Amino acid sequence: MVAKNPGTYTSIKRDARKRFAYLFFAHAASSKYRGGLFVVVSKDANNQIFPLRLGVADSENNEAYIWFFGEIRKAIQVRRELIFLSDRNQSIANGIRKVFPEAHHGICLYHFEKNLKQRHAKATLMSQLKSIDKKTYNYIMEEPPERWARSWFPRRRYDMLTTNMVESMNSVVLKGREMPILRMLHFIQEKLGEWFYERRKKANETFHRVSIWAEEEMTKKMDLACKMFVFNLDSMLFRINSEGIEFIVDLKKRTCDCLEFQLDELPCPYAIAAINMRYLQKSDYC
Repeated sequence: MVAKNPGTYTSIKRDARKRFAYLFFAHAASSKYRGGLFVVVSKDANNQIFPLRLGVADSENNEAYIWFFGEIRKAIQVRRELIFLSDRNQSIANGIRKVFPEAHHGICLYHFEKNLKQRHAKATLMSQLKSIDKKTYNYIMEEPPERWARSWFPRRRYDMLTTNMVESMNSVVLKGREMPILRMLHFIQEKLGEWFYERRKKANETFHRVSIWAEEEMTKKMDLACKMFVFNLDSMLFRINSEGIEFIVDLKKRTCDCLEFQLDELPCPYAIAAINMRYLQKSDYC
């Protein structure tokens, strides 16, 4: 793998009897040997799934996840504003807590909601839930709100609220899971190679200053932005009126009262209205 893909990081651990226990690599993954495939993904600038790290272990337990996250730390070192998002698997939580104490660990809202539906929880305000369904309230509060509520989240979560990306990645490597480890590694490496080639080719064909996805997202907001009334409060400070509702946009600080500008780090419709007023480039505010 290293010969075919320079820069690939790999690590193998054996047990006391010198038998295979764990395998870690930055660009490839598991097998059909009754072990577990660990997958860490994110999104690239074009809002596409980007596989960060994959690994194989003999089982999913505390020791395996501590080892896996330890290898991730060796590969990526310390990253500012690092967050992880997963289901409520306790071994994953223990691994993150042990190896990345400075990172924030959020919970997948899909799994959280699914568990609540299994408990037949009724949609209601948290302030009322305690008196209506105390068991469900206690279940929810087992995890602090900053782990599952975006409004409480201490760091930028962007629009990543679920682990659907991981499920999508799992479906891509599903065929490889049935293969022996080495064949599976080659299968995944070839699949990722195809992905990156197609993405690089598409990126080279565009002349936007930002990714295709970011440009399309801002274009969608243009019609609404053009219907707004913009008033200068300062050279970079604006009051935006939209259907009687007012928002303050500060282009220097890159903030808007709607909070979308800050949370997504893409101009919201109100920010775009202000940017257009100054004849500035929207891409400079991404």
